[in-house]
Amino acid sequence: MPSYLGAIGTATPPHRLAQPVIADFMAQALELDAGGTRKLRALYRASGIEHRHSVLADYGRAAGEYDFYPNTAGLEPFPTVSQRMAAYRREALPLAVAAVRASLALAPGIEAGSLTHLITVSCTGMYAPGLDIELVSALGLRPSVRRTCVNFMGCYAAVNALRLADTIVRAEPTARVLVVSVELCTLHFQKS
Repeated sequence: MPSYLGAIGTATPPHRLAQPVIADFMAQALELDAGGTRKLRALYRASGIEHRHSVLADYGRAAGEYDFYPNTAGLEPFPTVSQRMAAYRREALPLAVAAVRASLALAPGIEAGSLTHLITVSCTGMYAPGLDIELVSALGLRPSVRRTCVNFMGCYAAVNALRLADTIVRAEPTARVLVVSVELCTLHFQKS
């Protein structure tokens, strides 16, 4: 039996930021001079991107009003990996649940309790016990759902997850596989 996508659900972080706002934050964070700031703004304008979403409100705040980044010149000391992973853990589940619910709403006849497999994907965060366990509880999935986590494979990780889902369905025609990808890229802004 061929596999197919039953539905696609999405969710975006709460902070929607216009490109010029992000450019201003980056110029300040990178401590650019006037020439560097001008070039950065030109690059952001030429990108074709109008706005971005982030779980961090800091990108839209004025210097001195940050919650995640330090309120210091150059934002030093930069948040540690532990701080970034704590933010990922706090923010990933609500976004994942919203995306799954949006997907299930578009898939008549598919209920959370009928899912047989769960594949979670992320190259921007990981914790243990992980998002997969939290999703089983939050979505009311069966405790017997078979879970797989695809982590730290880079931007193509979701493609591998879809390939795995296809393999599962071809091997088990009655399988219903949920793939959930959560990428919180703005947690990992680096100055270097």
